[in-house]
Amino acid sequence: MGWLVAVAFLGAVVSAVAVAVFGAAEHSRPVAPDPAR
Repeated sequence: MGWLVAVAFLGAVVSAVAVAVFGAAEHSRPVAPDPAR
């Protein structure tokens, strides 16, 4: 069962990194129009 925990942990880390990178990319362009507003 150790491998299952490792896979879940790696998945969470990859997801967190992807969200962080996406957020940084969005915040690095303040001149871009924000469709959410």
